[in-house]
Amino acid sequence: MPADYTGSFGGTSGATPIVAGVTALMLDANDGLGWRDVRNILAASAKMPIAYDTGPVFLIDSTNGETDPPSSMNERQFGLAGHAATWNGGAMHYSTDYGYGAVDAYSAVRMAEVWSLFGPAKVSDNEVHASVAATVGLTMAGTNAPVDIDWYDRQHDFINAPLSFQFEVGDSINLEHVDLAIDFTDVMQAAGKDYFVDLAGVQFKLIAPDGTESFTSLGEGGYQASSKDNHFQFGFSNFHGVDSKGTWTLQFSVYNELFFGFSETLNKLTIHSLKMDMYGSAPTSDNVYTYTDEFFKMAAIPGEDDRRTLTDTNGGTDWINAAAVSKDVTLSLVGGQTTSFGGKAAFTIDRDTVIENAVTGDGNDVLIGNRYNNALYGMRGNDVLNGGMGNDTLFGGSGSDRFIFDPRSGKDTILDWSRGDIIETSKALKGVGSDGILTVGANATLLLDGTANGNTVLLTDKSGATLQSLGQKDGYYWYAYVADAAANAGKVVQEFASHPAATAAGTVDQIVAASSGSGAVNDDAAVLGAHDASVSIHALDTGFYLYDSMAGSMSGGVQLFA
Repeated sequence: MPADYTGSFGGTSGATPIVAGVTALMLDANDGLGWRDVRNILAASAKMPIAYDTGPVFLIDSTNGETDPPSSMNERQFGLAGHAATWNGGAMHYSTDYGYGAVDAYSAVRMAEVWSLFGPAKVSDNEVHASVAATVGLTMAGTNAPVDIDWYDRQHDFINAPLSFQFEVGDSINLEHVDLAIDFTDVMQAAGKDYFVDLAGVQFKLIAPDGTESFTSLGEGGYQASSKDNHFQFGFSNFHGVDSKGTWTLQFSVYNELFFGFSETLNKLTIHSLKMDMYGSAPTSDNVYTYTDEFFKMAAIPGEDDRRTLTDTNGGTDWINAAAVSKDVTLSLVGGQTTSFGGKAAFTIDRDTVIENAVTGDGNDVLIGNRYNNALYGMRGNDVLNGGMGNDTLFGGSGSDRFIFDPRSGKDTILDWSRGDIIETSKALKGVGSDGILTVGANATLLLDGTANGNTVLLTDKSGATLQSLGQKDGYYWYAYVADAAANAGKVVQEFASHPAATAAGTVDQIVAASSGSGAVNDDAAVLGAHDASVSIHALDTGFYLYDSMAGSMSGGVQLFA
């Protein structure tokens, strides 16, 4: 019904309750977020409401049949802010009109769900602050004729060539916000008299060491100041991810304009001093590389093709955060391998780069580890997880997930082994009864090599579970979680061939296969067997043990045999 909504409620009055509502959804998804986390997530999840290269846009409306003057909707096109290469492979998009973009509730909530994986909550107590002060002592007078200046021209760029002042910041902070305060005198000379004004016809640009810049233009007319010397503080939000250390540049310019009806004016600004306060986090080598559905848009921007290579040179323990990618993700942490979104090649990890951990989102995802200790989180969807070498932590999330283990899989842990999930092992497990059922106790560890020192799989947070042997497929022995073994044994075997996760059969091999095409795998990858499409029950001839991780010993010291 028309009475159920309105098309005339906008501006900050409309934006504030929308953002508050999205924030409530984020905190409902993860109540462990700090206020700075919320702000950072909103920036990282925002999307461009217009194309990146959109120039000035004007709205022409009418009142009582009369055409109104054009209203400027978009003075400057989007730019890039923070060249730290951690958001969609590079800098974030930012606009003086839209900030980081339009709020995206879906992406914000998906990021919020997993944000605590990356470190402690960012709150006031762990916020890092530094400040720098400098004497400027520069004066500039307008050089243009005092005529009406077009709104777009004022907002788009300097009217007159600016003066520049450089100052050094010695502290290294991963920035989230910057405050810049200036002490100044702004005088408008008209008809032989000086009028002290409050930053009328003044333009500023603050440029960070990495080239990120913020531009602002302070309006026409202005207000008479109460005194000759004044103080004003700017707040800048678009330096997110910038390293504060290095040479900063303040550029400023003034232009002459019509002032209180005078036909001839001269605007003159003196900046006496400045003080810049910087807020953010302490630098760390533990990086989080965030990807969203906007990746391909950003990589298509001229000069941004290097987003397609993920390079990490500072070590640390790193994450790929693809929780906000809504499409199926096929992701390999093996150097030189390419990750795809929705079946389309996205980025490749540099061969000399080590990324330890990854989390994906709602798609039917495939996550492959490398030789290091990995944490792989599939979240929603029917996912396939293979940690490769190393001692890995695997979390499939909701959906029907497959956990794959090979001869060099290390000591792995499954955090959420539950109904609908399947374990695949390159060697058969011993202890399966004639009905194909195997029951394990609490905190069971599968000893894949028959010894506690070999490859193992720990099933955590379970009082016990029943495994149904499904036979052999794709070169692996498949075992399903069954809540009620007697009632579901036949059904599970019947559904084996059409298991939702089986649609990814063959994908894992393709990801880790060497580029030579020989079928061999490189030393970083999971070792995978050849595919066997048949569904048959094979003799189970390797050891299966139970290990109580809480007690630190074998569960009763019992070895089970078929």
